[in-house]
Amino acid sequence: MTKQTFQAHSKNLDEKQRHQEHEDYHHAISGLETGRQSRFGGIHKNNQTLEKQSRKKAADDQFLMVSQSYLALYQQTLSNLHETSTVVYNAMVLASSDVYQAEQALEQLTSQAGTYNGKAVFTSKTGEVFTQDGEKLSDEEILDIIPSKHTGATPSWEEYQQRVNDLNDKQREFDRLHQHEQRLLVLHDEIITLEKIETPESVQRLEKINQEIEEIKSDVTADYDKTQEYEVVQVQQPAIAQLDLEF
Repeated sequence: MTKQTFQAHSKNLDEKQRHQEHEDYHHAISGLETGRQSRFGGIHKNNQTLEKQSRKKAADDQFLMVSQSYLALYQQTLSNLHETSTVVYNAMVLASSDVYQAEQALEQLTSQAGTYNGKAVFTSKTGEVFTQDGEKLSDEEILDIIPSKHTGATPSWEEYQQRVNDLNDKQREFDRLHQHEQRLLVLHDEIITLEKIETPESVQRLEKINQEIEEIKSDVTADYDKTQEYEVVQVQQPAIAQLDLEF
């Protein structure tokens, strides 16, 4: 082959290549298959796979980060509930002691009074006589009162009412703490159901539960100073032992 013939052949190849490139370009912008796509499709597919894997890894990393944050909120809420349960339990121990002492004081006062039909009777400062149920006795009924064996002064109606009111106040306080206890048990059960449910709604719910627990703790500690001397009972389980009191 002469030099002139080689140059002419090379020129024809260049023109064919340029023509192929030109056709590939127009096919590509038209959405048609091209020889270039078939020639370089493997590399393009590999690039897509790598990009997909990269996006998946980024999503997994983001999910892991969110999950750790949610788990931290969950554990914080559960820990706060256990701590508050201990505070409430210890307050209930004190409150139950107050109820018991008030009950004993009332019983002692009642034992010093006379009786009418088996009921303790008390005389008011104005001279009226009442049974422990608040029933006012007539002059005839007063004659049937069995005197007290107590050698000292018999308690007045006003003293009796004061002891009754004191017992009622102590009992209401214990009942208030008992309501807190029951509410914490309900919150505990709800927290457990949210352990593996990670949604914006569950995050908001945990935050609200945590806030309610803090409110309960503040309400109790406001009336029961931590500096009071009593044996602290650490509650290991979220369920708080019910105080079975009999008076």
